[in-house]
This record gives sequence, structure tokens and C-alpha cells, in this order.
Amino acid sequence: MDRILSIEDRVLILVEEFCNHLEVEPFESALQDYRFRLRSKLVELLTQAKDPQMINAGLDNALEGIQRYFEERINRADLSKEKELSRLIKVLTVTHQILSELMYDEKIRDKGTLSKVVGTLGQMLENLRLEYQRRFGGILRKLKRLFF
Repeated sequence: MDRILSIEDRVLILVEEFCNHLEVEPFESALQDYRFRLRSKLVELLTQAKDPQMINAGLDNALEGIQRYFEERINRADLSKEKELSRLIKVLTVTHQILSELMYDEKIRDKGTLSKVVGTLGQMLENLRLEYQRRFGGILRKLKRLFF
């Protein structure tokens, strides 16, 4: 018998499935689809319960799961592949933007966990961007790509 997944679990599964298939083409349209689906799942999570404590508890569980997943995903990512690193940065950017927008939602009473997760994802994003710039940036590399 299949178990019924909570919305928190479905949010985490959505993030995991998309990040595990970063090689999908066309990536930009899949990324837009991910953006809309993640936002709709989070809105569903916020409107599911009427009790603010239930809303905060469910959101906190989903956010902590997202943070743990991205920590694991970054640790096992092959940072020597430019395409994978670039796409991981784009996914993390979209997720960070969506979670940052939730900071302005009045339905969330306790924004402590949300703030912590947004800050952690922002730090991860900055570290990945610096790593990308270190490995694949620079004027000489760009000129080589342009001419060769």
C-alpha cells in the first residue's frame, strides 16, 4: 500500500527530482517549470492549515529538508564540470529567490528558520559562484572559448 505524502515531503521530492536531473534539455524551460511548481507547493503548504503553528511547523520541516538536501547535493556534485556547476548555481539561485520572497508573507509568523535557511542557501550560492569563477572565469579563458 502506498503511503500518502505530506506537502512537506512533496516539496522536498520536487527539489530532489529536479536537482538529480540537471542534464535535462531544454534546461531553461525546465527551470521555469521548477520555479512555478516549487512556488505553488510552498503556497499550498501555507494555505493548507488554518493554525499558524501548524503552518510554521510544516514550513520549517520543508525548509530544513531543502537545506539538508542542497548541502548533500553540493558535496557530491562534480565541480570540475562547467555545465553541472552552472546549472546547480541556477537551481540554487531560483530556490533562494523563491524562499526570499516568502520573507514578506504575513501567514508565516515565525520566520527564524526561514531566515536561517535563506541565509545558508545564500552563502552556498556565493561559494559556488566563487568556485565557478575560480575554475571557469577569467579573461584568458573567455578569449580561448571565443576563438577556439
